[in-house]
Amino acid sequence: MRSTIVSALLAASFTLSSANLSPWGPPPTGPSHNGKTCTVRALGKQKDDTPQILAAFSDCNNGGTVVFPEDQNYWIGTKLNPVIYDVTVEWRGVWTVWILSKGTNRIC
Repeated sequence: MRSTIVSALLAASFTLSSANLSPWGPPPTGPSHNGKTCTVRALGKQKDDTPQILAAFSDCNNGGTVVFPEDQNYWIGTKLNPVIYDVTVEWRGVWTVWILSKGTNRIC
């Protein structure tokens, strides 16, 4: 009885692996890399960089790459809520977030 169960499990395992199927579905795929790269440069002097960050995510959506160079310090002063699909982000810069909270300003 025990050998019959083990044989059945091995057969099922072999069948799944030979058909390249998984009980969890297909494996995830990486970004499609459409060749587009958007490099975001900080404005400097504590100016809000949110608009050009959102523009880069929009322009490089669907397979592009958004690059934040390491020599840049980004100032986030407004809501940053990008809607993206299939984007690679190369994160190297430093972000400073300006939060307005109950009438006081603080840097995080």
